[in-house]
Amino acid sequence: MEKIVRNTEKKMDVTIDDGFRVFICNFYTEALAGMLINLFQSPDIGARDKLLEYLSVILYNSIPSVLSAQPTSK
Repeated sequence: MEKIVRNTEKKMDVTIDDGFRVFICNFYTEALAGMLINLFQSPDIGARDKLLEYLSVILYNSIPSVLSAQPTSK
């Protein structure tokens, strides 16, 4: 997650506080872990390819939005 966040920072030419970066990384890591746990506990809840599609949409759209909304970004 940290690599994704740092790459997005570079791509957007923004810098966020280290503490906020840690928070974002933990937030997305826990969210993804929860989704994986749900998938293993209830494998019949949906197609895995759709789940990956949904996760990609959320990550690729929300991380840039969060980074640009953070008050200490450039």
